[in-house]
Amino acid sequence: DSNAFENCSSLILIELPLAKTVYSNAFSGCDSLYELNLESATSFEPEAYTSNVMPPLPKNLTTFNAPKFEKTVNRMFVNCPKIQMIYLSSATELGLSTFYGCKSIYYIDLRSVKYINGDVFGNCSAVAIDARSLISTKTLPSDSGIILSNEFVEAQGNAENLTVYGTPNTYVERYCKHKGYTFVGIPIIINDIPEYITENSEMITINAIGFDLEYQWYWNGKNSTEGGTPIVGANDKSYTFTQADTAPFYYCKITHHDIDNNVIICSDIIIKDSTPADYTAYNEAVKAANAIDRSLYINFEILDEALEVDVSGRYSCEQDYVDAQTRAIYDAINNLKHNGVERLVINISASEINLYDMLILNYMVYPVDAEYETIRWSCEQNQNVVLLNRNGYIRFIDSGVAVIKGEIVNPDGEIISATLNVECNLSPIAKMFASFFKPFWILIYAMSGQKI
Repeated sequence: DSNAFENCSSLILIELPLAKTVYSNAFSGCDSLYELNLESATSFEPEAYTSNVMPPLPKNLTTFNAPKFEKTVNRMFVNCPKIQMIYLSSATELGLSTFYGCKSIYYIDLRSVKYINGDVFGNCSAVAIDARSLISTKTLPSDSGIILSNEFVEAQGNAENLTVYGTPNTYVERYCKHKGYTFVGIPIIINDIPEYITENSEMITINAIGFDLEYQWYWNGKNSTEGGTPIVGANDKSYTFTQADTAPFYYCKITHHDIDNNVIICSDIIIKDSTPADYTAYNEAVKAANAIDRSLYINFEILDEALEVDVSGRYSCEQDYVDAQTRAIYDAINNLKHNGVERLVINISASEINLYDMLILNYMVYPVDAEYETIRWSCEQNQNVVLLNRNGYIRFIDSGVAVIKGEIVNPDGEIISATLNVECNLSPIAKMFASFFKPFWILIYAMSGQKI
């Protein structure tokens, strides 16, 4: 159906593994489509468009996979400014301006194209273009990288800021030097290889750029890529290490074939680590966490999360991971918040207060089982009415209203306070009597060291 998915605006992925020919306008209106896989198709149906100009592909397309396409059409991706990955490994013909305006391309697979007779890369840039079979082309893309083999002969036009990946000491390298292009010798490994493997089953993959690459994994008794022993059957770019691999050192040898030019490189040494990580500090941290009286603190969520992380079975090459969890436990312990006082209430039990009465201030904290460091007392107003000591005893030495303040100091330093108004009413004769003896009481308190 030439309009099979027309206006299916919510489609994000289409896979048509068995379709041989596809109408290009089948995807019209698929504005959310980002990946299109046409694994068996050899072309877009020519009757679907005239003058070799087809209806535009979806504008948000990022991946186009058609490994059996034999040719592209003019301006094929002109409506796809977000296209990143294009797989056309069987294509031998490219229409004019196939990639025009596409500046977000990461990779184009054009490994079967030998001749490019028109400008297919106008206003286009790509991180890597695999053109290993290319012999001649009208233009090369600017601001791009391209893989060329020793079959390459010439390009009519000049490119700017072009990086060429090719076999060292061949015509391609000399051509780049003549044109002023950046040359990078291949094969090269383009992914990071871990320095260590452990006793656990672990797969390592080598991603390399080169032609007809062959892989062979080796083990060695010394830290060297020379003199190793080939691992039987380990001829793929990926190898899964198991406990049966008992040697201390491993590496992969990669052979690149470019016509009659073969280049061999080796990966970095991979070290087999059989030494367990040191758990001494970690075990002490767990011990400290388990010794905490949880009734005294709140907010255990972060500590519990740190304790739940499984660090068992690690090796010395993973010591940083164990140490990081040790620090996480101690940090969580240090950030625990004490279950402190939230509210303070003060009162005195006497219903009537007389001159020279000594009473004790009563207080309650909430929650009742909360922990705190101390309680402090002060007279905030009318200090001539009462004498107050640090233990919470008060003696009334004059008539009036005094404001008593209590402060609870929580373990984390937070202060919770409350006030109480206390009043002593005296007759005129009692007031005169109090006035006479007040200096005497003040002196006694000062000499006792209890006055606040």
